[in-house]
Amino acid sequence: MSRKYGHYCALATALDVVGERWTLLVVRELLGGPLRFGQLKNELPGIPGSLLSARLQGLMAYGVVEQLDGHTYGLTPLGYGLTPALGELARWGLHFIEEQRPDDAFHPRWIQLALHSMFRPGNGESDGPAVYEFRVEGYIFHLIVEGKTLRSVDGPAGDPDLLVKTDAYTLVRIASGRLRPAEALDSGLVKIMGEREEFDRCVSLFMEAGDTPIPYVGPDGHRRRAAVTKET
Repeated sequence: MSRKYGHYCALATALDVVGERWTLLVVRELLGGPLRFGQLKNELPGIPGSLLSARLQGLMAYGVVEQLDGHTYGLTPLGYGLTPALGELARWGLHFIEEQRPDDAFHPRWIQLALHSMFRPGNGESDGPAVYEFRVEGYIFHLIVEGKTLRSVDGPAGDPDLLVKTDAYTLVRIASGRLRPAEALDSGLVKIMGEREEFDRCVSLFMEAGDTPIPYVGPDGHRRRAAVTKET
């Protein structure tokens, strides 16, 4: 068990549980559903097997993760309670993310967490559920928006209202406000199958018109904001 901060503070207590290196990334991977140990290790490039085992044991000791059989692990309801916190951390991280370096690991599925963090319940509501399929660098998933709820599902949708094809870097630029969705579509960085009106409604579910761009904070601590025209 790791050393504790020894602060009588809810934030410090939370960090006692999930503040160690790799721990929140283990939780991130399990948000999509239970995984076998080997699958989890493959989804976390760079983590030694012994350290992954230690992190899982620690999370199980706190009741955040449960072992479903000899080699499969999943989040408990307490573990899934971290979903909003991870979403907010992901959005906060947009201040610091820059272009992907050649040695940076990436899985398009991580985009799903970013989209959940951006979801604005109540925007663009319709009479029935809306289904949006995304194809990002060979990875396919779809989002189901119904009322104020959002669900993401791996794999293609049967009959989506809109199909969106793009790359991760473009999505990051859109999410941070450094690239307007309409500009990305018009320039071909984003391709769709469906009506432009449905694309605009999809955008409204994740971004407000006139959202202030998230400033990029470089390694030197200086804020840099790309010139972005606000949506009208």
